[in-house]
Amino acid sequence: MQDGLLVPHSLDAEREVLGSVLVNPSVMDEVLLTGLGAEDFYQKKHGLIWSAMVEVYAAEGHLDEVTLVQKLKDRKHYRDMGGPVTLGEILDKAGISTSAPRYAAIVLEKASRRAMIGAGEEVIRLGHSDIPAETALDQAENCIRTLQRRGGVADGIDAHSGIKAHLERVYAIQDGKYDPTIISTGITPLDETIGGGLRPGWLVVVMSCAGHGKSALAINNFAMSAAKAEHPVLVCSYEMSQPEVYARMLASESGVPAHVQDKPGLEFERLTALTAAADKLAPLPLWVVGSEARTVERIRRVARRMHLRYGRIGMVVVDYLQLMSQTRSRRDGTKEEEISHNTRSLKLLAQELDCVVVVLSQPILEAKRAKKRPCIQDSKGSGAIEDDADLALVPWLPHRVRDAANKHDAEIGVDKFRHGPTRDLGVEQIRWSGRRMMFLGDDGIRIMGEI
Repeated sequence: MQDGLLVPHSLDAEREVLGSVLVNPSVMDEVLLTGLGAEDFYQKKHGLIWSAMVEVYAAEGHLDEVTLVQKLKDRKHYRDMGGPVTLGEILDKAGISTSAPRYAAIVLEKASRRAMIGAGEEVIRLGHSDIPAETALDQAENCIRTLQRRGGVADGIDAHSGIKAHLERVYAIQDGKYDPTIISTGITPLDETIGGGLRPGWLVVVMSCAGHGKSALAINNFAMSAAKAEHPVLVCSYEMSQPEVYARMLASESGVPAHVQDKPGLEFERLTALTAAADKLAPLPLWVVGSEARTVERIRRVARRMHLRYGRIGMVVVDYLQLMSQTRSRRDGTKEEEISHNTRSLKLLAQELDCVVVVLSQPILEAKRAKKRPCIQDSKGSGAIEDDADLALVPWLPHRVRDAANKHDAEIGVDKFRHGPTRDLGVEQIRWSGRRMMFLGDDGIRIMGEI
């Protein structure tokens, strides 16, 4: 109560959020996107429950009453939150699960108003204090800035501060005092073209016709190189099964082609090479999921679990864009709108998780029939694919369309590079290894031996 006014809150909305999510955990991702945190609940016990729910969901990918109760007991919060009585009240209040984000918005609205009241009280206290007026005013402005950040209004960075911070970072890198996160593509000429490698926050689009090495480039080059450098990698494969993806990885490491690995009568040398490759790859921080993670929301859910396990995530590979779905897409929405939504969401995911997102894309039918290397503008479905990409690559294997071409010749078109000039890679810089199903630079050829 404040001067006869109730402190803004809605216990009903708080119970509705908790109950709706507990009854139908599939809405958890939508509620999390609102930014709802334990501190936003007016009643402390509701905040304790929400915090436990978020931790269980991040670790397990699902949520149920038994697991939640155990988590609360492990935290020694079960009695503090009221035990079975409070859980009963919450479950009794559970309404329509699709309304959970709306109830979360109400909880956030009330929390923002309470924060405004708290900031106002602090400003009044500063006004009555004995500290110098300029100091009090500065502290009062800090209170307001805190409210603005809570409402999603971020402070800008002036030119002096922004440029100074950037130059300090540049000098720290030159002096060896700061090591920026750069993920090698596994192809030295490509790394050199894009300034050393892939950077967190980038959306990388790999687009080409079927059979020209899209998946090989994304998985056997990018993902494998990242995982070997201890950057955790999530591969979302909608066209190939998980065993097929791992077979390709083993092929890239061992040189034993994927299509012969499970045939009877495999030679001892090949079996030995496969076993040695398996020993190297098994400890890598790399997960492969299938069509169960076909939406951005589900990709985010798996990525959070990886983040919880490894403390971070370095790369997400999506194979491929046109096979993705959109959660709750409008019935009258077009495929182009769905693809546009997914490319934009994947770009935001890269920034949110501070990782590289690599997404594969198919070209339009006319580009397939042309029998020449397509360009990123030929991407099937939406112009947003090119617009949202930081880096757009088009791998191409000439022997797939010209019988006389050398089967090791390869090209990678760099059709867009948001952060610098583009330079295509031709047969002079890279080669294709069919046995290993990967692209190699000159240094890679020397390391691997024959291709």
